[in-house]
Amino acid sequence: MILIGYTSKGASMSQGIIIQNVYHFLFFLVMCYAWIISKRQVPGIGYWTLNLFLYTIGLILQMVFVQTGLQFSRIIANLMLFSGGLSFYIGFANYTARPVHWKICYVLIFSMIISSLTEIVLSLPLEIFIIINAIYFLVIIALYHTVFIPNFSGWFGSLMVILSVIYTILAGTQIYRIITTLDNIIHGNPSTNGFDLTGYTITAIVNRLMLFTVNFIVLLLVYKKLLHDLQTQVDSQKTLSLHLKNLAEHDELTTLYNRRTIEQLISLYLPKKHDSAIAYLFMLDIDYFKDLNDAYGHQCGDVVLQHTAQGLSSLLEEQDLLGRWGGDEFLLLVIRREKNQITPLLQGMKNMMRNICKLYPNTQGCSLSGGFTLLTTNDTLDSAIQRADALLYQAKEAGRNRIIGNLTGDTE
Repeated sequence: MILIGYTSKGASMSQGIIIQNVYHFLFFLVMCYAWIISKRQVPGIGYWTLNLFLYTIGLILQMVFVQTGLQFSRIIANLMLFSGGLSFYIGFANYTARPVHWKICYVLIFSMIISSLTEIVLSLPLEIFIIINAIYFLVIIALYHTVFIPNFSGWFGSLMVILSVIYTILAGTQIYRIITTLDNIIHGNPSTNGFDLTGYTITAIVNRLMLFTVNFIVLLLVYKKLLHDLQTQVDSQKTLSLHLKNLAEHDELTTLYNRRTIEQLISLYLPKKHDSAIAYLFMLDIDYFKDLNDAYGHQCGDVVLQHTAQGLSSLLEEQDLLGRWGGDEFLLLVIRREKNQITPLLQGMKNMMRNICKLYPNTQGCSLSGGFTLLTTNDTLDSAIQRADALLYQAKEAGRNRIIGNLTGDTE
C-alpha cells in the first residue's frame, strides 16, 4: 500500500494531499478498530494499521513542505511513506505465514536515508530523487510478489491474484515515470519541482485509484480471515461433537456399540417390526474367559474380545446390529428374509471362535456359547433379552461351546 509521493507548491497539489490525508486517516481509524477487535485472530493486521498511520503522517509532512518549502519535512515524509510500504509487506508476510526478508528491509531503509541526505547535501535535481524513489518502489513491489505469488492457491488466493495484478500495474506506472523523467532530462527539459513531468499526473491518478482498491482488499482479507477462523472453529466443534458422540455410543475396546446404545437401537426397531420380518435377538458369551485372563493376562483377554468383535462383525449384514453388552457378552440383532439363512451364521460364529481359541492352548478353551430367540411384534426389549439370556444359560448348562435357539437348536 505504498505510494512514494512528491511535493509541489501548487494549490492543486495541496488540495490533492488533503483529500488523500482525509481518506487515509478515515481508513486508519477503521483499521484501528479492526486491529483492536481481531489482533489475535488476524496475523499482520498490526503492521497494516501501522502502514496507514505512517502513510497519513507522510502525507501531513508532504503538506507541510507544500506550504513551507521545508526540505527536511519532504525527506521525512518520503521515509514515512517508504516505511509504510515495508510495514505493509511485513503484514502480508505474517498474514500468509511467509518468511520476512528482514535484511533486504534494513538495507532499503538505510539506502533510502542515505539517498535523501545526499539529495540535500549535493542539491541534486528533484528528477533524480523521483527516479530513485521509483526504483525503491519497484523493489518493494518485488517483495510483495514474494508473498502474493506463492499464495495464489490458498483460501485467500483470489485476493492475492488481484493484489498481484494491482501492484504489477503500479510497477508499470513507476517504470513509465522513470522513462518520462529520463526523457525530460535527456532532452534538456528538467523541471524545477518534479511535477511538470508528462508521466507524473497520469501515474499519480492510477496510483491513487489502485491504492484505494488495495485498502478495501485488506479489509476483505481481515473479513475472510475472521470468517475462515469461524468456519474452522465450527468444523472443529462438529468434529469434537462427533468424536464425543462416538465415545458415548461405542465401546472403547471393541469399537462396537456399547450396552446403552445397542439397547436403544433394538428398542427403536421393535415397534417398527412387521409381522413378515424375520428377526432374531442373540445373547453370546465367551466360555472360560476368566481362565484365559488368568493364564495369559488381561491384555490377552482384551485381544480376544477385539478379535471376537471383528469376527462377529464380518459375519453380519448391513441391517444387523451388534454391541458389547458387558464383560465378555455380546448382544446381536439379526434380520433375515428366510429362516434358513440363520444356519450359515451360526456355523460361521462357531468356526470363527474356534480359530481364535487355537491361539491359546493352555486353557480349557475360549469357545462361544449363546442363545437366540425369534422376535415377535409383541416383544419388548426386556422380554426378548430375558428369553435369549435363558437360552444362553441352557447352553452353558449343556456343556458350553454351543448356541441354542428356538429355531435351530444345538449347533454342535
